[in-house]
Amino acid sequence: MFRRIQVALAAVSILLVTSGCMKVNMDLTVNSNDTVSGSIIIAFSNEAIDTAKSFGSESALNTDSLIKEQPGITVEEFKDAEYQGSKVTFDQRPFDEFTTGTDADSLKFTRNGNIISVTGAIDMAGEDPSLIDQVRTNPLTSNLFSKSDISVSITMPGKVTSATGLIEGNTVTFKGELGDNIIIDVQADDSSPFGPFAIAIGGLVLAGAVGAGLLLLNRRKRAVQEQTAPQSSYTEWD
Repeated sequence: MFRRIQVALAAVSILLVTSGCMKVNMDLTVNSNDTVSGSIIIAFSNEAIDTAKSFGSESALNTDSLIKEQPGITVEEFKDAEYQGSKVTFDQRPFDEFTTGTDADSLKFTRNGNIISVTGAIDMAGEDPSLIDQVRTNPLTSNLFSKSDISVSITMPGKVTSATGLIEGNTVTFKGELGDNIIIDVQADDSSPFGPFAIAIGGLVLAGAVGAGLLLLNRRKRAVQEQTAPQSSYTEWD
């Protein structure tokens, strides 16, 4: 599945790519049962689409044909103020459906005991990196690349032990732009008990313990006050 998307991206004409920015957003969740869920947005800017139309090459930017719907995979239109394209959503896809051989530009999801790894790369340089570099360094076109929106977010099922991206809890985020080769290397310990649910339970237990402690202290303080309070005395007059 994922391989077809990468091949399609690499095949996009350099003329169309440099006519405007592009959005590729991946939001992946790795599950403990060795499956992957998430979504991928692939979209071109309105400017790029208009340029393609003017050259009669609008079909080159048609993202609908990248992935065909099948059980567990849905494809819907994506459109916002700047981009138009497709959003692919998938659920519980086995690791081997994302393993595409030994190519350096493919993502691989593997397990070794309790350690789950995600390795590979997102190659946004296309089939001719040297041509991409020429356009990126040209002052007339370099700003088009900085406007691209390329990001990969991977949430792991356990504590992240190492990653080449930005780590926030169990999620690792990678960002780049057109022409980049984004290296993905994430490792997580699936046996780690310190997931979000464990943290929530721990906080609840701690709150309960603090509340019980305060209640006990208040009771002891009240008992001490009652014992040390002066006893009133009076004389009964006949």
